[in-house]
Amino acid sequence: MDSYRLIRSRRKTIAIEIRPDGEVWVRAPLHASKAAIEALIAQKEAWITQNREEMRQLMQAELPPRFVAGESFLYLGKEYTLTFSKSLESVKIRHGFVILPENDQSRARDVLMEWYLTEARRILIPMVDRLGLRAGVKPARIRISNARKRWGSYSSSGTLSLNWRLVMVPPAAMSYVIFHELAHILIPNHSRAFWNLVALWQADYRVQRAWLKKMGKKIFQF
Repeated sequence: MDSYRLIRSRRKTIAIEIRPDGEVWVRAPLHASKAAIEALIAQKEAWITQNREEMRQLMQAELPPRFVAGESFLYLGKEYTLTFSKSLESVKIRHGFVILPENDQSRARDVLMEWYLTEARRILIPMVDRLGLRAGVKPARIRISNARKRWGSYSSSGTLSLNWRLVMVPPAAMSYVIFHELAHILIPNHSRAFWNLVALWQADYRVQRAWLKKMGKKIFQF
């Protein structure tokens, strides 16, 4: 990698830390060789890149979106840069961009939200049917919601509600939320039996839950 800050101390191991501004700090023992340090950095290069990107996203989450060209928006867990085009009449995803018609700049938030809602209905409802079939359970109704803090819920009347913002998250995190709510059809609480059932359906649910917790603040600013 290009640069990092090296901090030596009376520690026994080499550790890599990603700072809020994206700077990489390497904490190393007093006598650790440069070769050993750079070998570890090379080994952790993918991890460093991923965590720097996540840190950048978290820093961006402190500011509410303004819906102007150059801002980034999530779709299925990937970032797309907002831009506008004279030649389009509807929202399109192309080559790393989410493109809105130029005439819609003044109402970009509403146009983008309507597109997300359409995608949520197109993706989430069939996904509930598919995952419910795998799990052997089926809600009475499926509803797309606009809750301000909750990814999903399941009511005693049999309605499974999913937040339209879920189309911003990676498919695996989306699956976790759906499995979570499907599990409530069988177990209405968050007991150990409930979490064991979720784990049976999706073994990495803790990873997905952590991603949602980390990125939720940014996503719910929309």
